[in-house]
Amino acid sequence: DLKDKIPQVLSMEWGPDISPESLQQGHTHAFVLEFDSATHRDEYLQHADHLAFVNFIQDAVKKVTVIDYIPQKSVH
Repeated sequence: DLKDKIPQVLSMEWGPDISPESLQQGHTHAFVLEFDSATHRDEYLQHADHLAFVNFIQDAVKKVTVIDYIPQKSVH
């Protein structure tokens, strides 16, 4: 419920890895959050509810990779 608690989050999706390629390098789940600016992302990172989530999940998580990116449109 981070999206409902943190107004800077525009959208949030998550799910388990289901790839048959076996290239996930130990990762089992993905979380994708959308922000409308780097400032809102940075505010989210320091938000008390995000920090509580990190504290809650850190014992269950063995490996984390964070990627920040700006979506690009496909060129056809």
